[in-house]
Amino acid sequence: EQLTEMADMVRADTILAEQFASLDAAALATFIENHPDAAQLQERLEEFKDRFGHRETTSLLLIHDPGWGQDPVAVPELIRVLAQQPADPRADVAEEAQRAIDAHPLVRRLRMGGTLRALAGTARDGVALREDTHFEAARLMPIVRTMIVEIGCRLAETELILDAEDVWYLFWSEVTAEPRPGDARRCEELQSKVTRRREALDAMAGAPMVNPASLYPNRSASDALLSGVAGGGGRATGRVRVVHSATEFGQLQTGEILVCPATNPSWTPLFTRAGAVVVDHGGLASHAAIVAREYGIPAVMATGSGTMTLRDGQVVIVDGDAGLVLADD
Repeated sequence: EQLTEMADMVRADTILAEQFASLDAAALATFIENHPDAAQLQERLEEFKDRFGHRETTSLLLIHDPGWGQDPVAVPELIRVLAQQPADPRADVAEEAQRAIDAHPLVRRLRMGGTLRALAGTARDGVALREDTHFEAARLMPIVRTMIVEIGCRLAETELILDAEDVWYLFWSEVTAEPRPGDARRCEELQSKVTRRREALDAMAGAPMVNPASLYPNRSASDALLSGVAGGGGRATGRVRVVHSATEFGQLQTGEILVCPATNPSWTPLFTRAGAVVVDHGGLASHAAIVAREYGIPAVMATGSGTMTLRDGQVVIVDGDAGLVLADD
C-alpha cells in the first residue's frame, strides 16, 4: 500500500514523473536523496524503510547483499515500476477465478462450490503464513550484516586487511583468531587468502554452482525453446525481458515476458506489468509461482537455463499449463 501511495505521488508530480522516466537506477537514487523537489518522497521513503527495510533484495540466505533499507536503488526501482502504469488491472483476478470454478458444470453438479471455496481459503492462509514467517525471519539480516561490516572496518583500521570489504572473503575462525594490530605477517596471510578467494569467485562468476541438467533432468520437447514445471495461468505471447536484479526492474515494459533467475517479495510489483514469467529455479510453491497465479499470468518454473537461453526482444509463447516456452513463428 505504501509503495502504491509513493507511486501515486510520482504520477501526480510532473518533475518526479519526468525523472523517474528518464534517469537510470543510480542517478534516480541520487536525485531522490538530494533534490528539493523529491523531499516529500524521500521522507515517505525513509518511513517505508523504517518499517520494511529488513526485506532482502536477493535471498534470505545471502547476508552479503543489502536489504531494502541499505540498498539505495531497490525501493525506488519498485516505485518506478508501479508509477509507470495505471492502478493494478488484475486486482480482482482471484475472485474472478473463484467465480469461474463455481460456475464449472462439474462443480455445480456435485455441489462442491462451498468445499472448494473453503480449500482455497485454507491455501491463501497457508501462503500468508509462509510470507509472514519469511518477513519476520528477515529482520535478523540487517543486524548480522551490520555486524560483519563493522568487523571489516575494524580489521581494516588495525591493518589486518587492506579493505573493509575483504572481510566477506574470510571464515569466521580467521576473523576471530588472535588479532594483533599491525602484524604484517598476519595481514599478509589474510590478504593472500582474500586474493585467492576473490580470484576464484571472479573465475566462477556467471557459472551455476550446480549443473542445471542434474537438477532438472529428462526435460525435452522437440518444438520448445525451454521446458520446465507448469506454474499455470494459460498462455501468453510477448517479447522477452531478462531481469537479473533490482537495478534492471525499470526496464520491464507492460506485457513483456519476465525472465529471471528467481524472485522474492521485492519482485512482486513486476508481476503487475509482466505478461508472463519464466524462472530458472523454483517449483510450484516458490514465490514466483504463487504470485504469478495470484495475478493470473502464465508461469513456467525451473527451466534451469531461461536467463541464458532467451534474449531481450525475442518473441515467445509461454504455456503455463504445459510448462513450455515456444518460439512465436
